[in-house]
Amino acid sequence: MTSEKRRNLLLWTLSLALWYTLFGFFGAPRLIRSIVLWQLPKQIGRQVTLAKVKTNPFAMSIALDGFGIAEPDGTRFVGWDEVYVNVDPTGLLGKEVVFSAIAISNAFGHVQINHDGTLNFTDVLQRFPAAPRPVKKVTGKPLVIRIGELRITGSRAVYDDFTRASEFHTTVGPIDVTLRDFSTDPNRKNPYAFTATTESGETFSWSGYFHLDPVRSGGELSIGGIALKKYAPFYDEFLNLKLLAGTLDVAGHYQVIFTDQLTLAQLSNATIRVNNLQVAELGQTNSVMSLNNLAIAGINLDLLAQTVAVDSVRVDGDRLAVRKLADGIPNVAKMFTKENQPAPPSSAAPPAAPAKPWQVKIREIRNDDHVVTATGFFGDESTSHQSLQLANLHIVTEPLSLAVDEIKVIEPRFEVVLPANGVAAAVPSGNSKTNTASVTEAAPKPLPYARVGALIVSNAVVTFTDETVQPTASLTVTGVMVHVTGFTTDTNGMMELAITGRIDNTAPFEVTGHINPFSPDATTALKVAFKGINLTPAGPYSGKYAGYMIRKGKVSVDLNYDIQQRALKASNTLLLDQFTFGEAIESPAATKLPVRLAVAILKDRNGQIKLDVPIEGRTDDPQFRYWPAVWHVVGGIFTKIFTAPFSMLGSMFGGGGEELSYQEFAPGSSVIQSNETKKLDILIKAMTERPTLGLEITGSIDPAKDVEPLKRQKLRVLAGEDYPAGLRALYAEALPKLAPPPPPATFTSNIGNL
Repeated sequence: MTSEKRRNLLLWTLSLALWYTLFGFFGAPRLIRSIVLWQLPKQIGRQVTLAKVKTNPFAMSIALDGFGIAEPDGTRFVGWDEVYVNVDPTGLLGKEVVFSAIAISNAFGHVQINHDGTLNFTDVLQRFPAAPRPVKKVTGKPLVIRIGELRITGSRAVYDDFTRASEFHTTVGPIDVTLRDFSTDPNRKNPYAFTATTESGETFSWSGYFHLDPVRSGGELSIGGIALKKYAPFYDEFLNLKLLAGTLDVAGHYQVIFTDQLTLAQLSNATIRVNNLQVAELGQTNSVMSLNNLAIAGINLDLLAQTVAVDSVRVDGDRLAVRKLADGIPNVAKMFTKENQPAPPSSAAPPAAPAKPWQVKIREIRNDDHVVTATGFFGDESTSHQSLQLANLHIVTEPLSLAVDEIKVIEPRFEVVLPANGVAAAVPSGNSKTNTASVTEAAPKPLPYARVGALIVSNAVVTFTDETVQPTASLTVTGVMVHVTGFTTDTNGMMELAITGRIDNTAPFEVTGHINPFSPDATTALKVAFKGINLTPAGPYSGKYAGYMIRKGKVSVDLNYDIQQRALKASNTLLLDQFTFGEAIESPAATKLPVRLAVAILKDRNGQIKLDVPIEGRTDDPQFRYWPAVWHVVGGIFTKIFTAPFSMLGSMFGGGGEELSYQEFAPGSSVIQSNETKKLDILIKAMTERPTLGLEITGSIDPAKDVEPLKRQKLRVLAGEDYPAGLRALYAEALPKLAPPPPPATFTSNIGNL
């Protein structure tokens, strides 16, 4: 090549470089800016702004500054402060499009759902009608796109939803995203990181990796400080409650794989935490449900296998206030059911295929500092405990079954107060009549399988206060210990139980035995024993219904039940020791029956009342009812006392009936007849054995039989020892003007006739 040609080539090269430089630095920005500001508004029908375009032909970079698209009303729709793209041209040598760096700063986007359901960019979408495109078969190696680093910083997204009953608004930002070494090569691992916050302080963090063929990803996901109250517009159409406060935190490791369908979806070592939850009834400001903290840790979920394993569930400081509403439904039930919900699908639809069962395993559940109060049901009730613990809970959804190795309740407390004004039973509203003509009774469904290895209750306290009687009655059961093993709904199981405690801190009680309430053929042996319960606290009831307070007395009860092959043998033994009525009480509800007489008849000379009621029957006999049978026997005893007390005494002390209530004498005689002494012996024995029993004796005569003999006896007394002479004197005194009496012979004959 000659020197002239070399000079010309150099000039052309310099000229081309000059033109490339001038166009790259000055011409290209003007051209790009004019295209964006002239063509884009025509395409989308929106106002577009672009402050500056910067290009560097040597660095192969472009920067678009101050870009924005406006809403029809002129407000901001989308935009950014700067988008910077740096291209690496060497990638073309390997059939790759390589971006060394892409950076987006302070991006903004606004999504709005209008009242009619349209979007704030529906007008833009309508300018680009979707048309099916022919699928072109790609042959050869596809073009690979690589990005050295994608960084998004300081960006924000605004979301407004006007379709909700209560409008929802939120702003997510600043959003920071980092994606390094991204490649569309299916074998390439693409790490990424995403963080964002909202205007209410909520945080989002997402980091990990993903592949494109097949689509698969794994990493860490964290959501913190979610303000539950903020999202009320999304759940208030389903729930009848108001969230006053509460935050939600979720974190965990995930893995997903998509081929032609979802082939893997797992969540591992995840945690869910709810803090300071406060829930009120709709339209109210006072919370009826609250908890300080709910923490679920060690969650491992396999979506395709439908299994959930949880290491621990812990609830601290929960409170619940339940009350009966006017229609009889608890307020809590109505809080979770919204009225006027769409009707369920018609039952005429074909039955769905059996669902694959979910299995849930929880190693430990613990609930500390728990309190529930209830009003309007039986009175004012509350229950609390220091700690509730469940070990190794296993739930299967289809068919439903539940198993738990151990349930432990530490220091539970139950309080019941019956207020003085009583509790009115609520009457359900609406028409209670039901057309039973077309109602067919469904066959009873079998009970879900349930198993509890052990139930342990430690140091329970039960307090009962009744303000409906005066003075107020109260009862406290302390130190209750419960140990139940082998509970199961399986008909072959057998439950062993042992319950102990003290009534009013003094009288011990014990319940022991084995039972299976779900098998009518199971062997049952149960013993219940109460020893020395002080009856003085029951005085207000005695005063109200018996008319007398209780001055003193204790009661002991022994109950024994034995069932073999559905044959029941039971004994019910009641011992009242030193039971004594006190002062009389004016009560309109008091019985008019002689209750003091009943006590006097039943109480022996040692001050004890013993009742032994044996009951036998068959549990498969439809006519047999255990407690009605017991009360029938006991009621029969008291009925006999009230209606035939002397017959009751006769049956207890040697025989006889109501004839013990009277003593017969010969007409006009006070001499006890020999055949009447046996009745006196029975009464003497009864009075000896029943020292508190009093006996009133009232004399009476029989006018038909006693008058004439009594007249004769009185006449003999008046006449004196010399009866004939005395009789003459009486006649002479009473009848001085009458004729003399008959001759002595005739008179003597008359005396003989007397």
